[in-house]
Amino acid sequence: MPTIVGLLEHEGIYGEIRSVAAFFLRTPQWVDQVSVSAINNAYTIPTGATKVVINGLSNYYVRADSAAVIPAAGKTDGTGSFLNPTQLDVRGITTLNFIGDVDYVTIAVFS
Repeated sequence: MPTIVGLLEHEGIYGEIRSVAAFFLRTPQWVDQVSVSAINNAYTIPTGATKVVINGLSNYYVRADSAAVIPAAGKTDGTGSFLNPTQLDVRGITTLNFIGDVDYVTIAVFS
């Protein structure tokens, strides 16, 4: 989870000093690279993980605990896949399922 590590100060347009909270990620406890292709690929969440940060170079879809699909039409029943999420709370989730047109995604795991 991001934590405040200090305040950044800068001069405002009228010479006043302004403080801005700076948020930085802690060092992840675990980092994986997961293959992503046109075929669903399941990633098992490491034990104790609470949050993940995901980075991919192109589009990918994610679905928790069920196969991800690339949508071909509208879906309004709650079973769709999430496009390009960057941060997810994974408490209570055992797998993230990926599908897309990237070679891989990088997953940083935090507990």
